[in-house]
Amino acid sequence: MTAPPLNPDYSNMSSFHQRIFGLNGPREPTNTQERHIEDLEMTTFRALQAQADMEYKLEVAEAQRKRLEQQQRQQQREQRVFQTSTQPFPLRGTFLVDRIVRQPAVRDNSPPVDEFCCTGNTLLKLFLFIVGLSMLGFGIFLIIHFCF
Repeated sequence: MTAPPLNPDYSNMSSFHQRIFGLNGPREPTNTQERHIEDLEMTTFRALQAQADMEYKLEVAEAQRKRLEQQQRQQQREQRVFQTSTQPFPLRGTFLVDRIVRQPAVRDNSPPVDEFCCTGNTLLKLFLFIVGLSMLGFGIFLIIHFCF
């Protein structure tokens, strides 16, 4: 079986273009199409710009919130209840002056909440303990298997 002779003027792509685009090849975009494309591009640009603006505003608001929370925590630490006691002490030998001594009524000895983050350390120790037990069990298995 022989192949038909090749036609040097026949091009598969030219047939494709004629079927898809018509006889004149691809059409150039018209002014209305160009304007529509430009409008879509500008709309996309505006949407992306608005998204970036909103993300920036969200980051700024988050930073302000954190700063405000930190200031409130600092103020709460400073606004402790103080008990006052008057302790007289002599001044120049004859006059007694009451001196006010400020002492905190409640002592805050508890560590900050940030220091309670030991969960990762505990999980790591648990994981290593389980791995150690499994290795010990495997070692006992090998001893029993090869020695008996």
